[in-house]
Amino acid sequence: MQDRNLLPSRYPPTAGSARCPCALPLGLVGACLLLSIHCSSLPLRVQTRVDAYSTPAAAEPKVFVLQGLDPGSVDGDPQYPVFARGLTLALASKGFIPASSGAKPALVIRLTYGVGEPVTETSVSSTPVMGYSGTDVQTVVTTDPFNPTAPPVVTTVSTPVMGVVGTVDTITSITTFNRTIKVEAREAATSDGGMPKVLWRTHASSRGMEEDLATVFPYMMAAMGSYFGVTAPKTVTVVTYRGDLEVERLRPPKN
Repeated sequence: MQDRNLLPSRYPPTAGSARCPCALPLGLVGACLLLSIHCSSLPLRVQTRVDAYSTPAAAEPKVFVLQGLDPGSVDGDPQYPVFARGLTLALASKGFIPASSGAKPALVIRLTYGVGEPVTETSVSSTPVMGYSGTDVQTVVTTDPFNPTAPPVVTTVSTPVMGVVGTVDTITSITTFNRTIKVEAREAATSDGGMPKVLWRTHASSRGMEEDLATVFPYMMAAMGSYFGVTAPKTVTVVTYRGDLEVERLRPPKN
């Protein structure tokens, strides 16, 4: 697999996010239906674990050029331009500036990402089944108070008893994938011609049922954005939601 690597949270869905109002002109009903179908195919929330490292020099250079799995290369990825666009937008909101044509960048920022092998977890739950489990038999002896010499009357009363008569097993299988994104910033050049130093690195991972990285990329990138060019003392977990303004901003434009 290619290298593609307490609970702060992004904004929950707001009234201004992609939702259909209760009353719509007839001309918008179709558009609303399509929007509802689109939203239902997106995850409601994505939980992302973020690790971030930086050096003291990371605060200085901001002009960058992006590198990654360009579709034109031998190992290129057709989805790379979409991911590169989202990363560029996220970097720009943190003060990083893409190098204009012919300009000399101070940073080379490399984007790598990937999706791990599926992991399937199976669980079994048992539900009790109620039914008639037997009969409760009682014998009642009745005597005649007005005729002591009369033989007693013996009556047998049978009552059905409800109880657990068995169980029904339900087997549930869930398959998840580990999605990873790594953004690494290096010096564009060194004065002594040596190996460019890594100035900062931000790594994110998220496990979920969506195998298509493009579906969760805006969620994960929104979670990573605050940790570009800084150091996180420990791994942080960030929850991003469908309808989060930053998630929607980083989502590819609709065709």
